[in-house]
Amino acid sequence: MAARVIPARGATPGPPKDKWGLLAYRLEPPPIRPSDIRRPAIEERLERSTSRMVSISAPAGYGKTTLLVQMAASASRPVAWLSLDDDDDDDDDDDDDDAVTLARYLAVALDGIVPVSPELIDELDSPQPRPRAVLARLGASVRRSQDPFSLVIDDAHALRDRHAIAQVNTILNEMPSGSQVVLASRFGGVFPLAKLRASGDLLEIGVDELRFDAEGAAALLRSAGAVVPDADDVAALTEQTEGWAVGLYLAGRSWSAREPEQVGAPYRGDDRSVADYMRATMLDHLAPDELDFLVRSSVLDELTGSLCDAALQTTGSGAHLEALELSNLLVVPLDRKRERYRYHRLLRDLLRTELDHRSPELRAPIAARASLWYEQNGASDMAVAYAMASGDVDRVATLIGRYAQPSYYSGRAESVRTWCRWFGEHAELERYPAVAVLGALLMVLDGRPLEAERWVSASETASRSQDPEVEGSLYLVKAMLCRDGVETMLGDARTALSVIGESSIWRTAALVLEGLGLSACGDRDPAAERFRRAAEESNVRGIAVGGSIAHAQLAQTAIVANRLEEAAWHVDRARTIIEDAGLHGYSTSIPTYAAAARSSLLRGDPVRARTWLDRAMTTEPRLTYAFPVLAVQTAVSLARSAMGLGDPETAEVLLIEAESIVRDRPLLGSQVDELTATREDLTALAAATTGLPKLTPAEARLLPLLTTHLSFREIGEQLFVSPHTVKTQAISIYRRLGVSSRGAAVDAARRIGLLTN
Repeated sequence: MAARVIPARGATPGPPKDKWGLLAYRLEPPPIRPSDIRRPAIEERLERSTSRMVSISAPAGYGKTTLLVQMAASASRPVAWLSLDDDDDDDDDDDDDDAVTLARYLAVALDGIVPVSPELIDELDSPQPRPRAVLARLGASVRRSQDPFSLVIDDAHALRDRHAIAQVNTILNEMPSGSQVVLASRFGGVFPLAKLRASGDLLEIGVDELRFDAEGAAALLRSAGAVVPDADDVAALTEQTEGWAVGLYLAGRSWSAREPEQVGAPYRGDDRSVADYMRATMLDHLAPDELDFLVRSSVLDELTGSLCDAALQTTGSGAHLEALELSNLLVVPLDRKRERYRYHRLLRDLLRTELDHRSPELRAPIAARASLWYEQNGASDMAVAYAMASGDVDRVATLIGRYAQPSYYSGRAESVRTWCRWFGEHAELERYPAVAVLGALLMVLDGRPLEAERWVSASETASRSQDPEVEGSLYLVKAMLCRDGVETMLGDARTALSVIGESSIWRTAALVLEGLGLSACGDRDPAAERFRRAAEESNVRGIAVGGSIAHAQLAQTAIVANRLEEAAWHVDRARTIIEDAGLHGYSTSIPTYAAAARSSLLRGDPVRARTWLDRAMTTEPRLTYAFPVLAVQTAVSLARSAMGLGDPETAEVLLIEAESIVRDRPLLGSQVDELTATREDLTALAAATTGLPKLTPAEARLLPLLTTHLSFREIGEQLFVSPHTVKTQAISIYRRLGVSSRGAAVDAARRIGLLTN
């Protein structure tokens, strides 16, 4: 039966895979070769299996991809295929952990099999897709599918990001009965399998099933064109290689090059033996120009004619690659047009070793030219990766300065972290104050104070920059760190404002920091004025992070003044900014979640308040003493909401975090007073726990509204219940609190912590 892999739907417009820059070869299985050995027993197990998940796990060279291709070719149900990047040696150029990139690949792979919704396509086509929305719409698309299908993911060990794994898990949970997700990986643990294993809904195929027996080894040797020795020699070879397909293949090629009397001689499949074989039987028989091309191009992970021409400063690379692939030199075509290739990993490693022996000085300039080619072709991640491979610190610094901010704020935070880690390990930070300050800022926003301190210290010891943006941003980072108390923080923020000028992109951040400093010093009205200016300027300049924090602060100010409608407006504005910019998983969004939780609770919606509290608690990275003023304020606000929701355990966790921050940064002004007062209230609540009344969800929803001037009729209209129901629930609350009036109930609820205002 022909393979039923359906890469795209033709009847209606599908995902814009060309616009997204997706690699076509990842969406179709490699072509079946006549020399491929069938594995009928395993194929039958796969076809008969009713398990929702199939995990094929084994080291490289055990024939996992070949097995998947054969399974797809004979499958009785449609197959969606996705190959991930199997180069797990170098995380710098691996973008499959990026949840947005994976979701785009999944949408294209599934298109034509399941009704991929226009909403999912639109979300993924937006400049800054929202991970939660992507997950929900991906699940909704799969849920609409009626017929069973298989999703095959090859090299699934490239799945490391928790959001990417969540997408695969969503497909698994939503796909129709009779469907399967098939994962092939080099090692286990890439996907949470324990629950599936316990329920019997998992088929696992490992090394024991994939290794060849003597009969299969003989067939493989024949397919490789080898001179097959007698059965005893094949059995010995099978034992020596432990049935490892690549070892058998290489042994067969080696035997074919030997004299007849040497065929069947012992062969060992360790790395040294494989390297010696490939060097002796492949490389040594190539023409000098072919070998030179192989060795120099091994610097590149993916090979195209254009890239090789640019990186190797030559011409005709496309023809070279095609000839090498036809010669069966472990050159793997990555598309049907024979335009993209890669070297087999074993061959690539050997060639790189050869390059280091012959001409190690060539590696850096080849990588540098590849970096330039990728930048010219719009692939910033690859440009940075090859700049790193070249060891050109100056170019890496330039590229980080150019791409770090847009990459970070477009949801590619992990890429930027990788760049900063490399730069921190390879560069003298003192020589690059601009990158050091930018790195420090990102470390602060990521909640990593120790690394932030190291980067900002390097900036401080460097010679003063002539760039006011760099000088001003240094003061901003120092203000965030607040190492010497809130008064110094306020001074640093004001210095930053004076240095960077009116048109600086950092102006919104400086205004927010000045407002936080004023608030911590007890000057609430001037602080609110700074937050309003920051919110206005962020709207004009499109500075998402600063805008969301400014509106969150204005919401908290309105809450303290009991202007709940105003607080709700600022919360909605901050939420819109976060959604539009795709900042859901960023620590700088937690203040908005805190304001949303408190606002919802005080407006009589404990269900929504709990949702926002949970979102704040599960957002990583969390706020730390890298940004202590904001971290403590946010933790206290969340703790107050947790107490109002009758959740003293969560409040305790939050206050412990805040108290730990204060131990490292004790001079936080009014923030310390707020923390102390909240701790006292929580202690009083804990002391009264044994007699604490338990309200029903309906009563908990009503209680905050009893603090308002609304009548029972008006409360009923807001809650969509009758006035009689409101009165009945209110009387029940009075009885639980041991009081007889509405005012006494409010006082009692505040006293024991059921209300925080």
